Amino acid sequence: MKYVAIGLGECGSNIVSEFYRLRKEDVVTTIAVDCDRRVRDKKVDIHLVIGEHKTKGLGAGGDSELGTDILRENMNRIEEYVKNADVVMTFAGLGRGMGSSITALNEFIAEKYPDALLLSWVTLPFRTEPKMIIDVARERLEELNTLTDNLFVTSNNLLKERIEAKSLEQVLREGNAHIARCLLGFINIFEGDGDDLIRIDFPTMLKLVKNSGYSYIGYAERASIKEAYDEAIKNNFCDPEIKGCKSLILHIYTPKRMLNIEDAENFVEDVKSENSTDLYWGVKESWRLHSIHLLILASKVKLGAGGGL
Repeated sequence: MKYVAIGLGECGSNIVSEFYRLRKEDVVTTIAVDCDRRVRDKKVDIHLVIGEHKTKGLGAGGDSELGTDILRENMNRIEEYVKNADVVMTFAGLGRGMGSSITALNEFIAEKYPDALLLSWVTLPFRTEPKMIIDVARERLEELNTLTDNLFVTSNNLLKERIEAKSLEQVLREGNAHIARCLLGFINIFEGDGDDLIRIDFPTMLKLVKNSGYSYIGYAERASIKEAYDEAIKNNFCDPEIKGCKSLILHIYTPKRMLNIEDAENFVEDVKSENSTDLYWGVKESWRLHSIHLLILASKVKLGAGGGL
């Protein structure tokens, strides 16, 4: 399978840099796109500096319309890497120049490559940022919800409250690492080493999650399924309402011979009952692991009051 991760602007480029740092194999092609030439400093596979004739390589100056115009003019350069991709992941911080162009990118991908799974993760501005930035972010967020198969959201306000760190830089870095870990966990469903005991194949995944809009993904590594599940639910930055979602997927990636299947089945039944929805689950075993890696994906959820704008 072919996976592409595209980061737009400073925030999006930092997220794909975390992908590049955390991935164990070259499964995902990471691309950083910006009209600021400093994007060349990011540790990714491909750097695309666009719109230099308009910005002199200094960035869009927070102008979301300029950023969107520049992206549209250079869509062919991005399309070169999107062709034939099975999964396209796009990332951005909403409200400012280049990041807000993610709506134009997603619209293009959804229209031209409808068979690809389009996953997006966006961050929302702090409540103390200018009203103009918050208004743009709110508008683009609503647009993205209709353009994206699965739209994941990080509220910077919740991130700041829930990450125990002394500096804002540490908070944002941990937020980016959280995003990368979650989506690398998603890729492990299909690409991770080991034996599938209960398999979730890609066609099944497409049927479950396509055209869902707001979704939630969580990931944790713990000694037991219950501990990993609780941690994956707790470590969220959008306050999702999972109960009654369109589909709920659990993937358990476990060390060989560590999982008690009866305990796992009982746990799955408890989660189904708790969330009042059908649940699809998969299990993969590997000698390489030393703890249980659990991923939860809930599609078509509602964002809580703290998770939106």
